[in-house]
Amino acid sequence: MWMAFFLIAGGVFLHYHLSLPFLDLWVGKLPGDLRLKNANIVIYLPCASAFVSALSVTIIGLLFRSSSKEKSN
Repeated sequence: MWMAFFLIAGGVFLHYHLSLPFLDLWVGKLPGDLRLKNANIVIYLPCASAFVSALSVTIIGLLFRSSSKEKSN
């Protein structure tokens, strides 16, 4: 429960209060990200960026989870 709260709160904080210029280097520019342009419409599907972000959040969550289990034993 607390992990979900901290992830959501951290995401909101990063979205509204910080400018992270290093994210512009790779977010949306990976080979699996799709950008479809028409005359009046642009559709952007960041598939690879979403996968990398989800994988990194999962690894961070697992690291916190394993460290909290070691402290409780």
